[in-house]
Amino acid sequence: MITDLHVDLLKCIMILMVKSSDGATNLARAISVCSVFSKVADDTDVLKAVCFQGVSVYNRCGLFQQTNGLIHRCAQVGNAAAQYLLAKVILMSSSQLLATVMKVGHTSSGSRRVILTECLRKMPRDDAQAANFMTHFAPDQACSTKNSTQTLLHSELVRNFLCQCSAHETTLMHLHLNDYVDCFSERGSRGNFVLHYLINKMCHYGHRVRALEDETLEDKREMKEVFMENMERLTAWKKSRQSNQGVVPGGNLEDYVQPPEEEWYLRSNRVFAHQTYASIEELLFESLDVLSEFEDSRISALACFCHVFP
Repeated sequence: MITDLHVDLLKCIMILMVKSSDGATNLARAISVCSVFSKVADDTDVLKAVCFQGVSVYNRCGLFQQTNGLIHRCAQVGNAAAQYLLAKVILMSSSQLLATVMKVGHTSSGSRRVILTECLRKMPRDDAQAANFMTHFAPDQACSTKNSTQTLLHSELVRNFLCQCSAHETTLMHLHLNDYVDCFSERGSRGNFVLHYLINKMCHYGHRVRALEDETLEDKREMKEVFMENMERLTAWKKSRQSNQGVVPGGNLEDYVQPPEEEWYLRSNRVFAHQTYASIEELLFESLDVLSEFEDSRISALACFCHVFP
């Protein structure tokens, strides 16, 4: 029975389970179904191995604003995928807090840390969870666990996000990145202004990369549709020829000495495919140029971010 297995064997089984594409879901199910697995669920090696593929924090950020949740526990032991997701939760949480931070900032002359502490007392009840969650990542309160001495700072997590994010992720987090900058830097300062500019520039190229990718996919879809349409017509023509085989055609003889329709359909497909592939190739070269601009703007944004949040 599984209850008789040695702890080390249970740990190996758990690691194999959580490494799958549904690793996070499998871990949650295993713990809920069999209490034996809970003995090794908090093991550092298990938490480091958890795969978060397919886990989305969009539209349900509140579910992940838990410092005892799986994402947070995995992030604390160095799980890079968990830290990436946690950074997105922090960015979205900063958007929740921004209105109160700006309001308190106008009436307080203290540092950003003092302002954030004051925000906790004035935070609307609906946003209290986000505020409490964010305090765990402040420089003076960054938390660690008994399994790891690593502390998690919001600035380090967001910096890692900027290093790893794709053009697609950048466009999705554009607003939240700007809100984060306003939440944790002095609004109106030179650093705040320049960082906003560089983040917006990075996101601009991110949008262009996405647009070119969508355009390339649309060209491929159109080429497939035209090809299939021509092949359907060719198939119908062949069936018509077979059914009319042996029948003396009427009309002008000149109509029947033209190039075979089969050759015409195939040539039509070849010409269209050549034109479409040429168009796609041109888009791909343009995409490479834009992607290069995106990476250059990412480097600039990261350099400025490290200056504003040392």
